Amino acid sequence: MEHRRRTEITIETRNVTIIRTSNQSDLVDCGDCGGSVLTFSATNASLVFGIDPAELHRASSIGAVHAAIGSSLCGRSLATYLKRDVRYIED
Repeated sequence: MEHRRRTEITIETRNVTIIRTSNQSDLVDCGDCGGSVLTFSATNASLVFGIDPAELHRASSIGAVHAAIGSSLCGRSLATYLKRDVRYIED
């Protein structure tokens, strides 16, 4: 009788987005998150995270991405919505 060996290989990948900030004064309070967050305009968020601005608008309109101040979007909720690991480093 012939015995077969089976080898199973699992490969995991992880994407980390690193955002360099100039100083902590860019942080604002997000009422929905309950903490200080970095904010993004829809244009900047679409460039940084590679997401269509129309999708950002839809996510914001259903409350998945928080509007922090005016039309600025909450960076924490953006990362959660996009399922991204985001790290901020100070310049």
